[in-house]
This record gives sequence, structure tokens and C-alpha cells, in this order.
Amino acid sequence: MGEMTSSDCGYELRVNFLQLSYDVPSIAAVPKARSFVMTHKKGTPMAQAAYSPLFCVLHDELGPIGSLGRGTHSSILSAVQWRNAENRPMAVPKIQRFALIWDEDHDTRVIPVLEAAYMNNLLAPVLYIGERKASLTVIVDDAFPMSSMASFEESWSGIMDKALVNDHWGLDIARIGDLDKEGVYSQQIIHDKRERVRTYLSNLYNLWHLGLHPYSHPKLAESID
Repeated sequence: MGEMTSSDCGYELRVNFLQLSYDVPSIAAVPKARSFVMTHKKGTPMAQAAYSPLFCVLHDELGPIGSLGRGTHSSILSAVQWRNAENRPMAVPKIQRFALIWDEDHDTRVIPVLEAAYMNNLLAPVLYIGERKASLTVIVDDAFPMSSMASFEESWSGIMDKALVNDHWGLDIARIGDLDKEGVYSQQIIHDKRERVRTYLSNLYNLWHLGLHPYSHPKLAESID
């Protein structure tokens, strides 16, 4: 799909190349609403949540949109990624985009889990992460090998136990091609009819080009005489 530019994640590039270590904050350190103000091209102020210094927020919905599931809404995050969809190291990094699917309470306890996953090389295969009723659903690329799924899920469980101090969440992990199996759509990631959830996730994938993409440095604008 299309190449990514520095407008997606310029600040994030500096964070990932320069930072040598990062301490994942506890739940108490993550406020329910941290925001900054962006300026739309037409000059209209637009508030967005700044969830973590590790991720760039490309699109953010802070509350329920429409009538899908129980208050379903989404955020699109991006990060510099040194591993491929099989979760193997790459010689040249790419830009990863993934969708965070919220339910009605917009529970930001998921953020320390994402940070821990990123710092422990577990985020590269991920296309969607859904939080709903103290449960996390992780949807990965079909390129991720099934032979690695058991150890991958065990690693995710381990970081959740550390990131969610004095709390316990359920965990489900599936490949995108397996989502038509009974239960994955309607019971885990979004509580609604399977075909409606399929359409919603597909739209996010197409609109935001989820997954891994080459980084393309923007060209300097030509001078105007």
C-alpha cells in the first residue's frame, strides 16, 4: 500500500532512535485523558489524546461513534518498527500502523500493555487491538506463523501481568484470516453481528493502510518565484 511520510510520526522517529531504555508506567501513572491541541489545515482546533511518547496518534475518537457494539470507537496509532509481520528482525525499519478498538468506557489501562508489547518486540504483527470489558483481543497479520502463536500468546500474557498491576484481564489472540470463526468477532473484539464487525474492521484497514510500510522522507517543496 502507500508509503508513509514523516508527517505521520516525525516526533516518534526521534524517540525510537535516541531512547535507549523506557520504563513502562504503572496504571496509576496513566491519566484517563491527556490531550494536546492540533490545528486542522483550515485552522480549526482539534483535540487529540497523547497516550504515549512511544506512539504517534494519527486518528483519535474519544467517545462512542455511531451504533456499533457497545459504544465502539477507534484510534489509529503508529510506531517505528524493526520487525516484520512474522515478528522477525528487519535490516531497515518500517512504519507500523495499527488500530486500537475501544468500547464505551475508553479504558486507557490498555496503553501500558501496548507500551510493554512494543518494548518487548511483540507489536510488529498486530493490526488491531480491542479492549472490551477488561479483556484484550489482539488481531495479527496472516503472515504470522501459527507455529509461533502459543509462545506469542504466552509472552503477551506475561507483559499484561506486569503492566496491569493488581488487575487481571482476559486475552484472545487470532490471525486476521481466522476471524470468521465463531465467537472471535461477536464475543471478543466488538459485541455485534459478525458481518457488521467485518465491515468496520475492513474499513479501518483500507482507510488507514494498517500494517507495515516503508518510510519515505518528504521532498522539499519547490520554491515559488
